[in-house]
Amino acid sequence: MSKSVVLEIKPGDCVAVQPPHQTPWLGQVLYVEAGGRTADPNFAQVIRDKDLAVISICPSWILDRIPGKGMRVMA
Repeated sequence: MSKSVVLEIKPGDCVAVQPPHQTPWLGQVLYVEAGGRTADPNFAQVIRDKDLAVISICPSWILDRIPGKGMRVMA
């Protein structure tokens, strides 16, 4: 498996996520926080598609963004 690269993500993006030692899953980005010294994200919250759980993740766990507008889970 190749190491993931931190992608430019924003709320609403559909993403494939793989936390360490776990199987990948799909979700939608709810929140992204950038670092104090760089614009790179250092924290994100994603709603997992399978069970609608809100998971806090490290953005480097994101394997890829999924094309499309995603589902609207936030008003």
